[in-house]
Amino acid sequence: MILLIARLLFSLLLGLSSLATAQEEMSTDLGPVSEPAAQFVDWDSQHNRGKDNHQNFTAYRRAIPYLEITLDPSRINLGRHYVDWFQGGDKGPHWFLLDQAEYLPEDIRNFMVTEEEGGIKKVKWLLSPQDEDFKFRLMTYFADLGLEYRYFRTEEDEDKTDPLSEVKGFNTASRSVIVTLPNPEGSGERIFSFKTATSNHMQDESIDRPYPVNWSYFNRRLSDYYYSQRHNLKVAKIAWEALSMGVSPGEKNGDIAMSVRLMEEVSAGKKFHMSGFVLHDDIEMNRIAKLNNMTRKELKEKISFYFAQAIVEMNLVLGFRMTSSHLQNMRVEFDENMQLTGKIVFLDLTDGSPVRAVMERNGQHELLEYWEQFVGHTELASGKKPNEIIETTDWKQVPFGNKHIDWFVPMISDPYIQGARLRARELGYSKNHLRIDHGTKQIRFRFRSGASLNQLFRPQNTCSLGFSSLTGL
Repeated sequence: MILLIARLLFSLLLGLSSLATAQEEMSTDLGPVSEPAAQFVDWDSQHNRGKDNHQNFTAYRRAIPYLEITLDPSRINLGRHYVDWFQGGDKGPHWFLLDQAEYLPEDIRNFMVTEEEGGIKKVKWLLSPQDEDFKFRLMTYFADLGLEYRYFRTEEDEDKTDPLSEVKGFNTASRSVIVTLPNPEGSGERIFSFKTATSNHMQDESIDRPYPVNWSYFNRRLSDYYYSQRHNLKVAKIAWEALSMGVSPGEKNGDIAMSVRLMEEVSAGKKFHMSGFVLHDDIEMNRIAKLNNMTRKELKEKISFYFAQAIVEMNLVLGFRMTSSHLQNMRVEFDENMQLTGKIVFLDLTDGSPVRAVMERNGQHELLEYWEQFVGHTELASGKKPNEIIETTDWKQVPFGNKHIDWFVPMISDPYIQGARLRARELGYSKNHLRIDHGTKQIRFRFRSGASLNQLFRPQNTCSLGFSSLTGL
């Protein structure tokens, strides 16, 4: 008995030691962020093994450059909606988009936007530390309008005359950047993410990555829409896009945006969010599997099961087929003890196509109208139009062709198929409405009509069936 207790205590200590490794290794560089926040940075910087030519990067806490802009209404119009530019021509061509969600935390709101005397707003426009192009376009745009602004630099800037930024944060594996703020509850630091245009990012790319205003704005619109439907979601979660800023499209040096994305549960230490590309890192997956008392194969089976359910919810509950399906667009959630929760988090919300029948069922007629006008016509570099609204009731959850289905590659077929069929059945649909290719794991949704699709819908958020109980479906 004593030997058994000793072994159990040793296993517990070993698990806690593994869980704390990322925090211990990075506490000096990142400051007092939560354990899940430190682990998120470690995963993004050291465990992106999806591409042979991938270069890992060293995560360290660094100054984040930004512009502080005074929005003088005599020189620029302030609006919340992208469509304002096209319906307010009598007010002139120069607009500043400032769109804040009701669920934007107060401390982040106060950090990003302050109100000066006379009701004039002053905003922080956060910049990518890698960028060497778009920040100058923004400064030129504001200078040409005669708007007052200040640039807060980093140590790497050659011109040392501007004030040094005191805003801190760290890079991720994408062009998104994490910002740290003092915790409003007084313990440690909290985090959130932002995304903006940049000429470089941490994945060893030195090409322009624009972030036009329509993408930022519609990320916000989709986030609000999904927020209104969150009670119908059992497995899918959303990285909420809670703030958008942008300068006038169509104007010289304009059409540049910035978004704030929330990471509240990670920030508070309640949840771990693992970027999907870590699924390719066998060593790290073995470590996480041990913490869950599973083999690596068993862990991937569980994740495959939940991921398929989340895909079904995106298509049939929210009415959105995601087309940029690379593993950076999804995250796997674990609880504070690094145990799998059964939730999948989606981000980069505009990378896809709305399904008209479902979105109309959910009352999104105006969103569809604006999407068709301002997004659906956009051609990407491939020459395709992946963001067009899906008018048919027969569509596949797959973009462009097999070479673009990265997020299906690490999934295991049988539990994936079981998960998709389970969630479809819970929502009121049968195997007649769902076809799955066992090889590519592509899901095909087939209905007689939009009316049929919506009449069958019976949202249920719980089910007693496990992921091995569906062979007869």
